[in-house]
Amino acid sequence: MSVDAHAAGPTSALPRVTPSPLFVIDQHRATVVERIVNDWGDRLLVSGAGVTHDQLREMLFAMRADRLLAASLAGSINGLRDVLGNALTCRRRRSPVC
Repeated sequence: MSVDAHAAGPTSALPRVTPSPLFVIDQHRATVVERIVNDWGDRLLVSGAGVTHDQLREMLFAMRADRLLAASLAGSINGLRDVLGNALTCRRRRSPVC
C-alpha cells in the first residue's frame, strides 16, 4: 500500500498565521527607531523639548513595543511628545499597567 504525500494538494489545512504587529515592531526595532529619529529628531530638538538625537534614540529603544508602535504612528511633533511623556511617566511609576 502506498501513500500519496501530495494527495491533499499544496493548499492543505494548515492555518495561515498572521504576525502580531507588536512582534513585527520588536523584530524591526532598530529600523523603526532610526526612522523616527530621522523623521522627528530635528523638529523635536528645536521644539524646546531639549532632547537630542541620541537621547531620543535611547528613549525609543527602551520603550515597550506598543509605545514604540504609537511613536511610529505619531502624526505630529505634539503626538510624539505625548507618547514620549507617557512612556517616561510610566517608567517613573513602574506601574505594570503602563
